[in-house]
Amino acid sequence: MNVDNVRKWLAALRSGEYAQGKSAMFRNGSYCCLGVACEVAGIPMNSYMEVAKWIGVMSDETCYAGAYEFVRMNDELGNTFSEIADHVERKLQSQLETATTTT
Repeated sequence: MNVDNVRKWLAALRSGEYAQGKSAMFRNGSYCCLGVACEVAGIPMNSYMEVAKWIGVMSDETCYAGAYEFVRMNDELGNTFSEIADHVERKLQSQLETATTTT
């Protein structure tokens, strides 16, 4: 994950500035968790691949299921933005710890 971008996204998810919606990145004034990332990054809504790259869960070489995991939490499981942010933060922390122990 791109640490700087993820931190910006998590701050936005926790800010209370975005109404949470489902089934679309942005619709009727409400956002999916990835729609919030689009807004923060200045990426056009519905640019799934671009926002996944910005977060750092997808590259040109790999397609990481992480972005879908976040959408599933938002749309299917009904997790709040704060719960999604906590989950992403735990994943990011795990990655940082793994990177530190392997270097």
